[in-house]
Amino acid sequence: MYGCGGFSVKACEVLAVAPPTPQQPAVISSHCNLIAKPWATFNTVPPLPPNHDDATWDGDAARIWFQVDCKAVADILQGAVCLHAPHLEAVFRRMAAMMISLENIGWNTRTDVDPFVIWAPRAFNSPPDHLCNAAMDQGADWEWRNEPLLSQSFQRNFCFKVCVDGGLRGVTGSMESRVKAAMGIAIYCRILNDTSTNFRYESIYHSATWLEGVASAFHCEVSVLERAFDEVMKFVVGR
Repeated sequence: MYGCGGFSVKACEVLAVAPPTPQQPAVISSHCNLIAKPWATFNTVPPLPPNHDDATWDGDAARIWFQVDCKAVADILQGAVCLHAPHLEAVFRRMAAMMISLENIGWNTRTDVDPFVIWAPRAFNSPPDHLCNAAMDQGADWEWRNEPLLSQSFQRNFCFKVCVDGGLRGVTGSMESRVKAAMGIAIYCRILNDTSTNFRYESIYHSATWLEGVASAFHCEVSVLERAFDEVMKFVVGR
């Protein structure tokens, strides 16, 4: 319970022991899967880790895979569990509407039986996780685009992997506390080398956004996924 406001002080009084004196503020991460990485920068975004499902595509064109590492978000959008946060209902409705819009204009899921949004462990989601940490560490927004490939890939209806992550940290020092929150998006296009089993992912878009006024880590995860849907819709419509 150390770091929880005045709890440790009161507990030490009851136990008649000296309270600990920290050398630096304690960092508590309340993200679904986020482990804080201090002093991340935008200059060193890690490569996309290989996922055992990377070769599982039912087609070579006009397919989109949104990868999240917060299972609750994926489960709600897949209809597996109910949403118990009424204040976020409108966000989920907007995302559902965008999924329907993508289908209506000819875009499909990774396979014919998959949903658009699929959960994966954080180990497969390190680029957006890094972008979240960088935004929180730097206290700034950041965006990078591979403009030539970004335009070409959507015009030619490539397959896309969209990795998203939202993070929230509660930082406690002395008797003061504050919250940092951010979201990261990393979009890749799937490029075939010669056959559908010989391919690579090329980075086309990275963004990190500093957030204020979020209520929870779950709120961050929902917000970043909606932002990712918005960006993809812009790219698709902008063709």
